[in-house]
Amino acid sequence: MGTGGKILLVVLGGGTLGLAIYSAITARNLTRMDYNVSGFKVVEIDNRFIHLDIRIDVINPADWDVVIKKYNLDVFLNDTWVANSQSATKKKIASNDTSRLTISISIDYKKIFGLLGSAKMLALFGAGDVDNIYLGIKGSFSGKLLGYEVISPIDEKLTLREITAAASKSTV
Repeated sequence: MGTGGKILLVVLGGGTLGLAIYSAITARNLTRMDYNVSGFKVVEIDNRFIHLDIRIDVINPADWDVVIKKYNLDVFLNDTWVANSQSATKKKIASNDTSRLTISISIDYKKIFGLLGSAKMLALFGAGDVDNIYLGIKGSFSGKLLGYEVISPIDEKLTLREITAAASKSTV
C-alpha cells in the first residue's frame, strides 16, 4: 500500500472514530433528557373512571432529533399504582428543544379511594391538602438516535399543588 493509501486509511479511520465518539456522547445525552409535567386536563368522568390527559414537556439536549418509538409509564398516587399508559406511536423530539407529549390515562375510582387506605386519602382530599397528595410517573421512553436504540427513563413526582398550578397556566 502506498503512502496515499495509508493517509486515506488513517483519515477514514479517524473520521469513523470521531463520528462514533460523537454518536456515543449524543446518545448519552438522550438518557439525560429532562421531563416536566406541565399540565393536565380531565377529559371525562364516568361511573367508574377518571380519564385524564397529562402533558409532559420533553427537553432534548442532543444535537440530533430523536424519534420516540414507544413509552411505558406507570402512574402513582401517593406511592400507590393507579394506572399505566403505553404507546407505540412515533413522536419526533426536536434537537436542543422542548417538545410536548400528551399521555392519556384512565384511573379507576377504586384505585384512589378503595386501595389507598381510604381514610387517609379521603382526609387529604377533604382537607384540600394539596401539598401532601402527589402524582408520580415512572417508566421509560424508547427511541432512536442516529440509528441507535436508546432508552430514556422518567421518574417524576409532583404535588397536587404543582400540577394544578401548571394546569392553570395552560391546557393540554
